[in-house]
Amino acid sequence: MNPQPKDKPIRNKAYIKWLHKQYPLIIGRPPYEAHHLRMFGGGTGTKPGDNYCVLINWETHRDIHQYGEKRILCEKYGYTKEWLKKECEDQYNRWLKTV
Repeated sequence: MNPQPKDKPIRNKAYIKWLHKQYPLIIGRPPYEAHHLRMFGGGTGTKPGDNYCVLINWETHRDIHQYGEKRILCEKYGYTKEWLKKECEDQYNRWLKTV
């Protein structure tokens, strides 16, 4: 029995460059960084696709990697997983209309 191949995550440098020109999800001291939301894919040693990125300040990015997405994005800032997913999808679709 052969295992099902996994879908490859979307990688797009042009999208990440465009993302850096957008309004950040969490404001703070610059610089702003793209964070791949692991709650929407990836796995051990694999980051999610670029279509599940949010732009955040560097301090929040560091905190997410130290304490986890749920604790920082959901508990501290009050975002829901559903809202984050929709925001990522809407943002990616906005970019697709520009290319």
